[in-house]
Amino acid sequence: MADVVIDNPILNSPFGEPARHFRFGEAGITSEVVEERRASAYFVPIPAAKKKSQMHFDTSGRATASRRASSSTACASGWASGAGAAGRE
Repeated sequence: MADVVIDNPILNSPFGEPARHFRFGEAGITSEVVEERRASAYFVPIPAAKKKSQMHFDTSGRATASRRASSSTACASGWASGAGAAGRE
């Protein structure tokens, strides 16, 4: 995996909904910026076969989508924008 150096890793304001993220490619994180919110996912670490005491964190194509977190994010975004908020006037 090639090492990627990102000079300024902060893309979003801490006061608003995240709108940009760095893309993950086959070899790990890239310096390419994507203009949308990142879907919720997690990486499953795969232990190295040679050493039992050390975990190898391989990000090459092993991301697993988190459907529950993604649906919660979509629901919260709708609520925050005023769509579907019961009892609001």
